[in-house]
Order: sequence, then structure tokens, then C-alpha cells
Amino acid sequence: MLRDRLRLAPVQEIYLLGSQDKFLAPVLQAFEAHPGDNTMLARRCRQDLHMSFGEWRPRLRFLHAIAQLRQAKSVQAIAYNLGYSSASALIVMFQQQAGTRRIAITRAWVNARVCATIALSTMQPAGKPW
Repeated sequence: MLRDRLRLAPVQEIYLLGSQDKFLAPVLQAFEAHPGDNTMLARRCRQDLHMSFGEWRPRLRFLHAIAQLRQAKSVQAIAYNLGYSSASALIVMFQQQAGTRRIAITRAWVNARVCATIALSTMQPAGKPW
């Protein structure tokens, strides 16, 4: 009975898009080679980076935020550049990565250019590498 229904059912085209992008293509090919391995990326990150991808990505954004603060970009612009929906979301991430609840960002003119200084009340707890 199931065979009869399958034979009479309309045929639907199912396809999987690939990519020629030099960054995305190797990742997609790795997933194609191991389609049942849902933890491949997580495992590779743990092995190579000694942290999960979920830990690595916010740290990357944190470092980029610091670099942009040093360039005197606004918090709103930095949030947009890093893919956050709001400055508040960026600030929450920044506080989590810095390991503090109080962050003061001050800007001052030094030698006719704007320079950003970040004053953190506490640093990352001991034992956790940056």
C-alpha cells in the first residue's frame, strides 16, 4: 500500500545548493562528507582552538570592538559593524567578555586625534585565558 502511494505521489525536486565561495565551500564540503556528524564543527573547534565556536565568536567580536573603540568609532556604529541589533546588545556582550558589570568608555583628544580608552573595574577571572 505504501509503495502504491509513493508511486502515485507527485515528484518533487529536492536539491542542495553548493557554494564556490573560497571560505564557505570547504566548510560545506566537510559537512557533505560527513552528513551525520552534527558535532563536527564543535569538535574541530574544541580540538584546534581549545574552546567552542560559541566561545570563540564572541571573543572575536570583543577584540574587534576594542579595535574599533580605539579608532574612536561610536558604540552604535560598532554594534552595527559587528552584527548586533542594538548598542545595548553589544554592551552586554562586552560586559560578559570583560568579566565586569561596570565599563566606562571615555574619549579624549590626544595630539589632535580622538583616542578611546577603556577602563575596566575588574579583568577576566584568573584561570580563564583571553
